[in-house]
Amino acid sequence: MHHYLGCWLECRNRNCGFPIRVPYSRKLTKSDTGAFSFACPVCLQVNAYERKHLRKVQFRIPDPYKSGKLVLFSAWLACAYKRCPGDLVVFTVAAADVSLAALLQLWKTWMVKIRCSHGHRFRVPHVNTWWVQEEKKLG
Repeated sequence: MHHYLGCWLECRNRNCGFPIRVPYSRKLTKSDTGAFSFACPVCLQVNAYERKHLRKVQFRIPDPYKSGKLVLFSAWLACAYKRCPGDLVVFTVAAADVSLAALLQLWKTWMVKIRCSHGHRFRVPHVNTWWVQEEKKLG
């Protein structure tokens, strides 16, 4: 039986805790303290994470990102406070066969539990202002 290296990220919402498979990268290590924001695809809560929250796992199924079944997205959001130059980049995953328009309708209900880069309690701005792109890896 084949084993495939992969990574899990567990949702930090204590009422959810959903394990999210994220793209595997050999460069991800526990000593790398790179911080990132991630939206859980189940409870829609956005939380701050660090590389140490990723768990490397030996899966028995092939990587769904490499087979085109899952897509990692990043969404760049400007702070909703007027005249604030702050922003936030949020990573999330979705099935490859779901349209971006449908995803944006879902994502606009994200519950953001972090602050913008200038310290404001982050309010999700209107989806028309978002910049969304497909990613190959976190960071």
